[in-house]
Amino acid sequence: MQKFGSLRSINPYNPFLGMWITLTRQPRWAEQPLHPEQRFTREQALQLYTINNPFLIFAKPDKGSLETGKLADFIVLDRDYLTCPLNEFADIAVR
Repeated sequence: MQKFGSLRSINPYNPFLGMWITLTRQPRWAEQPLHPEQRFTREQALQLYTINNPFLIFAKPDKGSLETGKLADFIVLDRDYLTCPLNEFADIAVR
């Protein structure tokens, strides 16, 4: 991964772009979504990038949810994740 920016790198690492892909199922090469019945909800996409991720790195007892005794990180976003228009979703930024 080259550090050109979260959307411009060879392997984009912007989590909101990844979540947008799960929400839309829209490939770059097609006009129609690919298997739209497999779209995630915004809540499912958020779980994929928060509570489900620690399971993959064997850190679930310490991370992933806001509970007493667990480590926590907070971010402030430039728009409301749950209500912003879908076409703006990949552009969400941390402030």
